[in-house]
Amino acid sequence: MPSPRVSGAVLLVLALAGVVASVVFLPAGGVISVVSALGLALCVAAVALAAVWLGRRSWEPEPAPGWTPVDRTRDRERLRRMTRLQGIICLVLGVGLIAVAVVFPTDDGTLRASVIGVLVLVLGVIGLFSSRRAAARVEDDAPDTQPDAAPTGWVLVTPRDRGTILLFALPGLALSVVAVWQMTSILLLIARASTLGLVIVVLALVAAVIGAGMWVARLLPEVSVDVGAGLVRTGSREVPWSSFTAARLQASSTFIGGPRSLFLVLEGPEKLRAPLLLRRRGDLAMSDEQRRATLAALDGAQIALPRAPEDPKGKFSRSLFPQHVDAAQARELVAHPPRSDQDLPVTGV
Repeated sequence: MPSPRVSGAVLLVLALAGVVASVVFLPAGGVISVVSALGLALCVAAVALAAVWLGRRSWEPEPAPGWTPVDRTRDRERLRRMTRLQGIICLVLGVGLIAVAVVFPTDDGTLRASVIGVLVLVLGVIGLFSSRRAAARVEDDAPDTQPDAAPTGWVLVTPRDRGTILLFALPGLALSVVAVWQMTSILLLIARASTLGLVIVVLALVAAVIGAGMWVARLLPEVSVDVGAGLVRTGSREVPWSSFTAARLQASSTFIGGPRSLFLVLEGPEKLRAPLLLRRRGDLAMSDEQRRATLAALDGAQIALPRAPEDPKGKFSRSLFPQHVDAAQARELVAHPPRSDQDLPVTGV
C-alpha cells in the first residue's frame, strides 16, 4: 500500500486536473454547468484531503505531540519576531489599500477601502508595539501541585464574571464583527430603499444586539468541583466527572502578540460543557486548591480524542479535531498552563 504522502501527491494532481476541467466547462450552461460545479466542489475537498495526507508519514494513528524543553529566552524572542512580522504585513497591506483607494477612486469602493486600510494600519501599529511588550513581559509558570489532602466541599474553579465571559466569547465576537462588516452594504441598500426598509434594518440590528447579549451571557457557565462526591457543577447541572469524554483547548488574545488567555473546555453528551479557565491574559487563573480539584476531576473523567463516524479507529482524530487533546495532554495543560511564548499542543487556535 502506498504511503500517505505518495497517495496525497497523486490525489493532489488528480484534484488540480479536475479543478481545471471544471472551470473550463463551467460556463457551458445546462446540465454540464451543474456537473462542473459539483465536480469543482469535490475537487476542492480532494485538495484539502490531499493536504492532510501529505502531512502524514504513515497510516498508523498519529502520536501525541511531545512537550519541548522550555527555553524562555528563545520563546520570547520568537514571539517578538512573529508579532513584528505580523505588524509589518498589516502596515504594508494598510498602506496598499489606502493607495488603491486614492489612485483608483470609485463611488462605492473609496470609502470602504480607506476604512479597511485605516483598520489594517491600526492593527500593524498594535502588532509592532505589542512585539516589544511581549518581549518585556515575563509570565509565571505554574508551581508543582502540592500533594496535600484533597479539597473538601465545592471548589469554584471557573468564575462567571464579565471579564471571563468576554475572554471566552472573544473568538466568536470577532467572527460576528467580520460578518456584520460583510453585511453592511446589504443593510445600507435595504435602509435606502424605503422607510420600511430602514425600520427593518433597525429592528434587525436591535434583535442582533439582544441575541448576541443573550448568547454571551449563557456562553460561560460557572464551574465547581466536589472532589469528595466526584461531581462537577456546570451552570445549573450537576454531573459525575466521568460524564466528560472530551477536552478542547481554546486560546484568545485581545490584540496581536498580546497576553494569551487559555480555556480547557470539557465536553460530554447532551451538550455538556465545562470551560476551565487556565490563564487570564497571561496570568495564572487557578490557585493550588483549584488546580488540585480540577486535576482530580480530570483523573476521574473519561477523556479521549473524538472519533468521526467515518473513522471508527481514530486514525485521523488529530487532523479532524485539531483543537482537542487527550487525557494526558489535558492533565498537563491544567498542571502547567503554557505561557504566551510557548507552543500549544494543538493546532487551529
